[in-house]
Amino acid sequence: MADHNPHHITPPDPILLAPLNEAVLDGHTVVFQWEPVEHALEYLLEVSPDSTFDHVVLEQTLPAGDTSLALDNRFATDDETLYWRVMARNDAGWSPGDRVESFVSGTADQAALHLSRPDDDEHYGPDPQLVKSGAVGIAAEV
Repeated sequence: MADHNPHHITPPDPILLAPLNEAVLDGHTVVFQWEPVEHALEYLLEVSPDSTFDHVVLEQTLPAGDTSLALDNRFATDDETLYWRVMARNDAGWSPGDRVESFVSGTADQAALHLSRPDDDEHYGPDPQLVKSGAVGIAAEV
């Protein structure tokens, strides 16, 4: 009979909620948020200037009940892209740490200029008037 005890299987990585997609933040105060992982005993937050986490600049262990961490004055405000991840631990060990997100540590003024990413304001797909105009032009040529 298979062992279905969740404590004998390493947990999945938490789903990362914020910051996401190279959001430009005021590096003086950065708030990390993630979804809880069932049966987690603790979390490990890591921040690195590289996405492979070869050079970890912050490592913080948190109890299972915590799913966010606010850090003040921990990051330079020099427009550096930083990568972060959270791993969960249960009795079987640590999650793999494969979910990685990023943010840009800037100044308050830079963060205010980037309240939305350019792609957030883009409307995808063709303009209906252009499609109609193109169809009329093609029909006229035929």
